[in-house]
Amino acid sequence: MSSRRQARPPETSAPARTIKDLISYRIHQLANALSRGAALRYRQEFGVSLMEWRTIALLGDFAPMTLTALARQSGLDKGLASRVVRELVSRGLVRRKTSATDGRELALRLSPQGRRLHVGLMEAARERDVAFRSALTSAEWQAMESAITKLLREARQQARPWSEPAPESPAPGARRRRAETHRRAARNASATARARRARACRSISITSMNCRSA
Repeated sequence: MSSRRQARPPETSAPARTIKDLISYRIHQLANALSRGAALRYRQEFGVSLMEWRTIALLGDFAPMTLTALARQSGLDKGLASRVVRELVSRGLVRRKTSATDGRELALRLSPQGRRLHVGLMEAARERDVAFRSALTSAEWQAMESAITKLLREARQQARPWSEPAPESPAPGARRRRAETHRRAARNASATARARRARACRSISITSMNCRSA
C-alpha cells in the first residue's frame, strides 16, 4: 500500500463538479492573469520579458548566484535559464565569472546597467503589489498568507514521487539469520556451478587442466 497519506474531504465546500471548480485550476487562472499583466508592463516600460524580469530580480537581490540556483529559484529548467542569461549577458545586463566556491559553475551578477534596470523593475513590481494588497482587507490578507503557506506545503508533498513505505529495520537476530541464509545460498550456488561444469567436461571428453580442476 502506498505511503501517500489520504486527504480528508473539505468540510467547508462542496466537491468540485468541473475543472473550473478545482482550486488548482483557479490558482492557475490567477497566476496566468498576474503573469500577463506583469509581462505587458515590463515589456512596454523596460523592454524585458517575464523570464528576464525574474532573472534580473533574483540577481539584483541574491547575487552572486550559479545558473543551477538561478534556474531553481526562477522556476525555469536549466536550459531555458541558460538562454535567458545568455541574452542578458549579450545586452550587457549580466556578468559571468567562474564561481569562487565551485570552478565548474559560473557566478552570475548584474552589471551596473543591470542594477539600474533592477531598481526600475522593482519599483514597478512594488506598485503592482500595493494594488493587489489594497484589494484585500487586513484579515483577508492574513488568511491568504496562511492559505498560501499551507497549499504550497501540500503541493510540494504531492509533487514527491509515489513510494512504498520503507521496510522496518530487522532485529539483530533476524539480521544474523538473513546473513547466514545468504552465505548458505552462495555456497550452494558455487557447488552447483562446479558440478555443472564437471558434467559438461565429461560429456565432451575434454581432459584439459581446466576440466580436471573443475
